[in-house]
Amino acid sequence: MRTRYVYDKGRPVLVVERGVVVLDEREPEPKAGHLIMPDIQPYISMIDGREITSRSRHREHLRAHGCEEIGNDSSLYQKP
Repeated sequence: MRTRYVYDKGRPVLVVERGVVVLDEREPEPKAGHLIMPDIQPYISMIDGREITSRSRHREHLRAHGCEEIGNDSSLYQKP
């Protein structure tokens, strides 16, 4: 007897004469994709009041004023 499979929402399904049998009830593994990071929203610098409009200008601005962006990195607060 010939068997036929189709995919329904990423799941393999066995097609038989009198109905459909689902072979695997598990959700399919999420596929890895590309991460496209959007540009930052323009903001006014607290250092000199100029408008910063992009990530590259943000990095240049920090470098020019000797500043460092630390975020939530607690390793910078630890004593050596």
